[in-house]
Amino acid sequence: DSTKLHTYNMDGRYFLRKLDDEGITYHHVLMNLPAIAPEFLNVFRGWKGKKGNNDDEIKVLRPFIHVHCFGGKGEGADEEAMSRCSRSLGCPLDKTRDEVTVHIVRDISPKKNMLCVSFRLPEGVQDLQRVDVFGPVTNESGNEDGDGKDEVENGNDMKKEEPHVKRARTTCS
Repeated sequence: DSTKLHTYNMDGRYFLRKLDDEGITYHHVLMNLPAIAPEFLNVFRGWKGKKGNNDDEIKVLRPFIHVHCFGGKGEGADEEAMSRCSRSLGCPLDKTRDEVTVHIVRDISPKKNMLCVSFRLPEGVQDLQRVDVFGPVTNESGNEDGDGKDEVENGNDMKKEEPHVKRARTTCS
């Protein structure tokens, strides 16, 4: 029923899986935890999506992903942010084919900016093994306060965390 709004309170990775498993199409995904957002991109490994009859339809059906992350201010900051996203996705981002853009969201400190890397989900994720078990996302120091050099552990080798789900229904008028 289009008059109902459903709200959820759950881990974003499990939420995306829920949407995929229920066949719900989404067009944009905003990942706005700049310290660790790129490391959440492994949720898209094995993504199948809906395929069209020609290349143009496939392009339209790939969602746009917007990833906030911290980065430097010097040359190469954009490339490093894209590289972090590619590593977590498990496949390279093609600037043209995947419509990649990087822009500065805001100035954080004398040597750090918050960036937003936006791209169409690369077709290459379809060929990767799906990650079904997600562990905590941590940076190389072992904490979650990110310094722009975060890494994610392989979710397949970690103990499964049960998603915390709260669901409220609100009727819109």
